[in-house]
Amino acid sequence: MAALPYMQLYVADYLADTMHLNTEEHGAYLLLIFNYWQTGKPIPTSRLARIARLSNERWTDVERSLSEFFNERDNEWFHERIERDLEAVRATQEQRIAAGKASAEARKHSAKVRSKASPNARSTPVEISLNENSTNKEEKRREENIQDQKPVATAPKKSHKFDPLKAKPANVSEKAWADWCQHRKEIHKPLTAKSCEQQAKALEGHATPDQVLVSSISNGWTGIFPDKVTSNVHQLPSSRHAGFSDRDYTAGLIQREDGSYAF
Repeated sequence: MAALPYMQLYVADYLADTMHLNTEEHGAYLLLIFNYWQTGKPIPTSRLARIARLSNERWTDVERSLSEFFNERDNEWFHERIERDLEAVRATQEQRIAAGKASAEARKHSAKVRSKASPNARSTPVEISLNENSTNKEEKRREENIQDQKPVATAPKKSHKFDPLKAKPANVSEKAWADWCQHRKEIHKPLTAKSCEQQAKALEGHATPDQVLVSSISNGWTGIFPDKVTSNVHQLPSSRHAGFSDRDYTAGLIQREDGSYAF
């Protein structure tokens, strides 16, 4: 069996089962189970010390602690947990192989069906003659139908929807114009071709056309300039406090040398 890409190691279970092992025993045990997983088969007892990277003398001491995790049969050490995991992996691989073969067979069968139904398949002379006769008859019927058919009126072409963004005046930035188009749309007054033309003329000669549009948007105007107001707007009364600039406040005062005044 080829080496598997990874091994399932349940850390909590491992630590619970190996709390009594020392550092040397931990290392030897991990090397043994790694080799077991990589080869996919039990470990011969003659190779245990070599796989654990221990001398024969040290292996004699370590073997007593590690033998409880394995079962020995026919001079081989078996690990029940790894055997169960390997069996599950083998079953999964077999299912995938079977599914791959079934898919390949299905594709092969589909290709055969398409090749049989292909119009390029070779026909016998009798079949060719029958096909030619049927083709000639079909062409005659088609020609007769064309002569009998009346000209069908074509549907009028749909007019393209006007896009106000494309009618941007030359002296306005794209962002300011896009904001203006969106504002008109939000107040349910979408721009038309005529209104775009009128507003482009109105913005000609302005030094800051972008600022004009920004001000119109912020004030909620329908046009780029203030909306017209009715003539009956309430006029505020003029103030009674007027004429202060016409009074002479120095009358009757004596002017000093320093420019100040005294009574």
